[in-house]
Amino acid sequence: MFLRLPANNCGHLWYSMKGIPKRQPEEKMPVKKIAISVPTDVLEEVDKAAATSGKSRSGYIAELLRKAAHLRRDRNITRAINELFDEEDLRLEQSETADAFSEDFLSRPESAW
Repeated sequence: MFLRLPANNCGHLWYSMKGIPKRQPEEKMPVKKIAISVPTDVLEEVDKAAATSGKSRSGYIAELLRKAAHLRRDRNITRAINELFDEEDLRLEQSETADAFSEDFLSRPESAW
């Protein structure tokens, strides 16, 4: 038995008749709306940059904010690592370990590589 369905509703009705769930649109990331004051000349530059990159103003600004937040996080990680290796005892231990590995590696015949 064939059922003729209108073209614009064909898929949805067929799926519901067969008990197959319709494909859901991809879920979007939750967002928060904010209001900020921006000088006119800055906003004009942002709009030009957004248009050049093919993004909306909101999408472009969100990407810039994400990058700024990641830079801050990366800077904090780098600072923590630098502080860790700033300890003289640890720096000497790391240097001695690296030297020992280098000596061991270089003392092996090429066939052992």
